[in-house]
This record gives sequence, structure tokens and C-alpha cells, in this order.
Amino acid sequence: MSLPSQNYPLITIAGFLMTAGQVILIRRTLALSGGDEIVFSLTLLIWLLSASSGSYLSSRIVSRTHSPVRSLKINLMLLAVALPVSLLTLHYLCRSSGWISGTLPGGGALFFPLLAAITPLGILSGSLFPLFCRLLHGPISHPVSRTFLFEAVGSLLAGVGLSLVFLPSLTGFTIAWFLCLWGLTTVLLIRHTQVIAWLPLIIALAVSAASFNVANQVDRYLFQMLRPHIELTRVLETPYGIIETTEYEGQTQIHENGLTVSVSDDLPDAEERSHLFLAQHPSPEQVLWVGGALGGGIEQALLHPSLKKIDVIELNPLLLDSQFLSDPIMDDRAHFLIGDGRTIIRQSPPETYDLIVLQLPGPRTIRLSKYYTVEFFREVDRALKPAGVFGFAIESSGEYIAAETASLLATLSATLQEVFPQVQLLPGPNVIFLAANSDGQFASSQEQISGILMERSIEPLYWDSYRLRNRLSPSRFQALHDAIANAATRAVNTDAAPSSFFLQQVVWSRQVRAGLADLLIWLKKILIPASLIFLVTASIGTAAIIFWRKRSRALAANWTVMTAGFSAISLEILCLVGYQVHFGSGYREVGVLLGLYMAGLALGGIAALKCKPDSSSLARFVQMTLIAFPLIFFALFSSMPGVIEKSPTLGRGLYHLFMLCIGGSGGMQFLFMARLKSGEEVQASGFLYALDLLGAALGASLIGLLTIPILGVWITVLGLVWLNVMPLLLLLSLPSIAVESSA
Repeated sequence: MSLPSQNYPLITIAGFLMTAGQVILIRRTLALSGGDEIVFSLTLLIWLLSASSGSYLSSRIVSRTHSPVRSLKINLMLLAVALPVSLLTLHYLCRSSGWISGTLPGGGALFFPLLAAITPLGILSGSLFPLFCRLLHGPISHPVSRTFLFEAVGSLLAGVGLSLVFLPSLTGFTIAWFLCLWGLTTVLLIRHTQVIAWLPLIIALAVSAASFNVANQVDRYLFQMLRPHIELTRVLETPYGIIETTEYEGQTQIHENGLTVSVSDDLPDAEERSHLFLAQHPSPEQVLWVGGALGGGIEQALLHPSLKKIDVIELNPLLLDSQFLSDPIMDDRAHFLIGDGRTIIRQSPPETYDLIVLQLPGPRTIRLSKYYTVEFFREVDRALKPAGVFGFAIESSGEYIAAETASLLATLSATLQEVFPQVQLLPGPNVIFLAANSDGQFASSQEQISGILMERSIEPLYWDSYRLRNRLSPSRFQALHDAIANAATRAVNTDAAPSSFFLQQVVWSRQVRAGLADLLIWLKKILIPASLIFLVTASIGTAAIIFWRKRSRALAANWTVMTAGFSAISLEILCLVGYQVHFGSGYREVGVLLGLYMAGLALGGIAALKCKPDSSSLARFVQMTLIAFPLIFFALFSSMPGVIEKSPTLGRGLYHLFMLCIGGSGGMQFLFMARLKSGEEVQASGFLYALDLLGAALGASLIGLLTIPILGVWITVLGLVWLNVMPLLLLLSLPSIAVESSA
């Protein structure tokens, strides 16, 4: 095996470990935060910034390295060790800072655990690219292109392997521990081909098998750390998230990604989720619940004598396992449907249900926000019978409604009124939203609800006439009405502009720490003017570079790569958001979508290697595709409901193809710019790689957290188009990209 060929497996291993670490950390932080996109964006931001810093520092010192092979091996071994250590660090610091699983802490309690856990892994990952370029420099042509290609291949293998092999059957820490053992062993063996040298690999596999149960117990202990005064009886990693079962003072709780989905013997909640909604229909026969399979609500609903069938949708089938159902429901009227609630409702026959109820925790994530949009409400209206009723509950306060909560309630009310002619809100600790598609009167008083339940021979133990009278008093109705009437924000929530997600984030942040909520509100105020100032300044700067020929070549490459990094991560986030809206949880698909993007990078690297040295026209064409991709995404996003109706498989395939194409264009453009700037010179290429990651970091922090929920998909798309036009103008101003790569 030639010297360069010996290095290719090392590069592939590095790509595998880097991507595996990224996916494992993203999934774990999502699980700790209830799938919160703020944490997702912050995780990506820290990862990309630290990787960018690592690449920049490595590019500055790599030329002085006397033994690049030794440096590379040390770096790879540290990277392998950092995989399990990062999870240990994350959980320990979360415990020290008081971060309770399923919540979003404020200030340093949120930032510092993520920073400490992610930064070492990111720096080690970013520093590898210049090291590999240095190692390949000299023996072969196109060292940067080949490094980029084999790193992408390793990332592709990680995405596919994690999604199809590891994640369905192993916990996050177990995967990290196994990869640490295998990574260390493979790095030690990669330059030895003697039979005896493979003995350590066999030993590593044996140690992995022997430590399997221990690694699982460590992962369980890590989650127990976050619930110090509660007994953790079970932890189960699933494709849709992490399920935990806890015991406290004789009460069993079930949590999914930290969010409580069921509490045993919680009669007030079970009665509220069932009777207060079923009392709104004179004779409910066909009922649909989205969520709510656990907790006793179904048993209460089955007390209504007119009920013939209740369909209950759950995304995660493992929540319906007998180990989580203390008393399995044997009534034939209860049917459980597994899948995405929105997809199932969309595919149901028209005018099927008398009552549809969302049993969800509100629009606290973009994935959950899709159940509170105009588009979804129209799908619900289609599935309801002419006298049907739709309802859901949003956490509030029975006494005082804060300004942020009022804005959220007003937005959801305005969104309902876009579809349903009749809308009624019932006050309480959970504000109940009711909507109907025909004229009629809701049961909104204690006398009405108690009378209906009495006629059905149902006597609630908690929500008796006294508590209902107190909850539904005229003063509480007036306070709720005044709060909504005086709300500062009253937007219409849509799939393309999920404003309720941002408002819910402000509400939750205010409950944790007022400073975080104030920061989000301030960012919203300055977002539009700051974005315009940035785009105008960038446009002026582009024009100046075009007319300043002295260094326009290097500046064009730098600006193009940074913009491509920003655009690629932005389109990835847009694609993930769109996928969640149309197909359900993105938690399960992180590895698949990332793997497809990496496959695109690999294909782009292969294409760039086969291109002629003069790649001017092709580089300009690739930049044109980066301009077109945001518009293509918007067309895909807008037309997807019609595509899904005809073929859900085709819809998924289009999203997968889109991710592949994004990666292909991004990979080709990076390598073209590396040739343009320096002919694939090692130090300059490492700096370019750092700029690519820096642009991606900016995109991760802005797009998912701010521009999508505040400005919406369409304005975000237009901003990306404008941003990519400027590098195209720079490339058009250059005579040629005919630079030979270094030998």
C-alpha cells in the first residue's frame, strides 16, 4: 500500500468520528431540552465556531510540524477519547448548573455546559483538515480535494451507520464508548498489516462486548444525575427520543426527551383532558386525539356513553409498550394509530370525526408548532363533521396572564379565527381553545358542563361543580378577554412563519430567567434593520472588491466560501424544518439527512477532482445553483402537501435529493475556491476551511432561532438569494480560475 493510500483510511476514520460525535451530541442536547430548537441552534453554533477555530489554528502551525503523522495520530486518538468524555462533561455540568432534563435554563446554566462539552470535540475535529492536507501535500496532486473527499466519505458512513445500525439499538454513551475503543485501536493499527498486529482489534471488540452492560448503566447514571431526588427506573433510547420512567412518592412519571407525557394517578389532568372537551359536543361518537395515550385520559373519555370510537395518535410506538401502560386498555372502542399526527389527519376521509383534540404541550418547538398553524387547522376542519368541534389547551395562569402569554394566546386565537367561524376560550391554569365549523354554543359555564356530564351519568371527582364554578367565573373570563385584547402581538401562525414557536420560547424563558426573554425580544426588534444593514454593507463591499483588482482573487474566494457555508447550513435547517412539518420528528432523521448531505459533499469532491484546471464557468454555474436552491426549497415546501397526498414516498425522496444536491454544490464550490485562491496550498486551504465553518456557524445561529419564526421562510429564502448573488458577481468579474493544484 502506497503512502498516500495508507492515509485515506485515516481521513475516512476522522470523518466518521467527527460526524458521529456531532450527531450523538445533537441528539443528546435535544433529548435534554425537550427537542428545543434554541439548544439545537446553540449546539451547532458552538460546534462550528470551535471547529472553525481549530482549523484556523492548525493551518497556522501545520507547516512547522516536523512529524505530521505523529501529530495526526495524537489528534485522532484525542478525538476518539473526546466522544464519551463530552457526554460525561455535558451531564456533569448540567447537574452542577441545575439544568433539569426537559427544561430550558437561562444564562450560563444553558451556555456553559454546552460550551465545555462541545468545544474540545469541535477544535479537534476542525484541526484535522489542515493536518491531512499537509500529510498528502507532495506525494499526490489535489491534496485538498482528496482530503475533502475522503473526510466526506467517512461522514457519510457515520450518518448511515448511526441511523441504520447504532441508534436503533444502542444508547448514546454506549455508541460513544464503542467508537472510542474502535477508533483508538484502528489508529494504532492503520500502518501495520502484519497478522499479529490485528490482535489489538480483536481485543477491542471483546472489550466492547464485555463492557456493553456497563456502558448502558453509565448512560442510565448520567440521566439519574439530572433527577437527583427522583428514582429513575428505566431509560430507553428510541429513534424518536429518549424515554425515562421515574418514581417519586409512589407516583410514576414517564418523560420523552425530558418532557413529562404521563403522570400516574393524576386525576385532575385526566378529567380536564377528557370531560371538558367531550362536553362540547352534544353526542360525540367518533373522536380523535393527537397524543395523550398515557395518563388516564382515555379511560375517562370512554365513560361517555355515546362514544363509539376514539382514535389516539402517537408518533413513538414504544410509548404504547406494556412496560409504560400500567393498565392496558382493553376496550374495543380505543384504537391506537402510530405515525405523524398531521399526516394521519391529512390522509383521513373528509368529515370523519365529531371531535378532534390536541393533547400536546403547546408550540414550544418548531416540530410542535406545526400543529398550531393555519394549514393544520384547515386539515382539521376537513376531517371534522359539519357540527364537529376542535380543541386544545395552552398552559397559562388562572389568576394573572403575563404579557408574553397574552401575545401567544392572541396569536393562536387569531390563527383559529382564520379557519373556524366559532372560537371560544375557557380560562384556567390551562386555557382551553375551542373551535367549531358551524354555528352553535359551546359549553362554557359550570352549569352547562356539569349538566351535560350529569346527563351522561359522569361524576368527576376533581372537576366538580365547585371547582368548575371557580375556574369559569365571569371575572376570569373578563381577565382573559382583556389580556388578549391588549396583547402586543397578534400574528397568524403559519407553516412558513411559525411565530407561535418564538412566542412560546419567550414565555418559557420568562419563567426561567427574565434576562433571556428580554434578549429574545430585543433580537426580534433589531433583526430586520440589522439584516438590511448587513446585506447593504455586503453589497457595497462586493462592489468595492470588484473594482479593487489587487487582491480581488483571494477576497472573492474567501467571501464565496463563507457565503456557501452560511447558505448550506441554512438550507439544511430549512430542509429539517420542512421535513418535520410534513413527515414528523426530525430527531430520528438527523443522521439520515446529515448522511445525505455528506454524500453530496463526497460526490461534489469527486466531480471537482475530474474537472479541468480552468473551472471558471463551472464555478460560476455552481454559484448559480446556490442562488436557485433557496427558491427551489420554497417551491418544494409549498407544494409538498399535494405531493404527499399522491405519494408520501416521493415527498421524502424529494427532500433527500435536495439534501444531496446542497452537499454536492457546497463541496464543489469549496474545492474550486481552494484552487482559485492558492492552487490547494495547505495553509490557505486550512484558513478557507475555517471560513466555511464560520459562515455555517453564523447561519446556524440566525436561521433556526430567529429568521424562520420571526421573518418566515419566504423572507429567509429571499435573503439567501441576495446573499449568494454577490459572490456570483465577484466570480463573473474574474477572468479565470485556471490555477494548477499543488503537486
